[in-house]
Amino acid sequence: MEYNGGALYTCFFFSIIFRLGTIPTIFIDEGNGKYDSWSLAKYGVDSNLISNPIYLQSFAGQGQSILYARLAGTFLKILGYSIYAYRLPLVLVAITSVILLFNVLNAFVVKSKAIFLTTMIFCTSPRLIMVSRFGMDCNVAPFMVLIDTLLLLLSTRLRVGVLK
Repeated sequence: MEYNGGALYTCFFFSIIFRLGTIPTIFIDEGNGKYDSWSLAKYGVDSNLISNPIYLQSFAGQGQSILYARLAGTFLKILGYSIYAYRLPLVLVAITSVILLFNVLNAFVVKSKAIFLTTMIFCTSPRLIMVSRFGMDCNVAPFMVLIDTLLLLLSTRLRVGVLK
């Protein structure tokens, strides 16, 4: 029996994109990061007027890393200053990780039922959906680790020459 994950992926994509700009409401760190991203994209400096910062310091002393600010800055330039544009990069990283997970499982010749169940568990995880919808710098790290690990696994198949 062949399992088709098309409906599963469609539901996942819809669940993390639906009303992305309004649900959940903006978090204070997300607001600081959004302003820093916009400031870097538009003027080349952060909110403290530092050009090319390594760490973005906010008003209360805490701060964010630069990776998500640079990713979001591109989307803020293209789509304008909106919460949707700020959150979209993390959604795209989550979608990329799901697609890559599916492809890596296929490369390892896993049974279609196991591939479907693995991606179903991954896609329906409430934590994954929740983390994908908050545009915060710390939320991009687990996806980067997952993508790096999956690419490392995929490279072992390429090196051996087993990849289809």
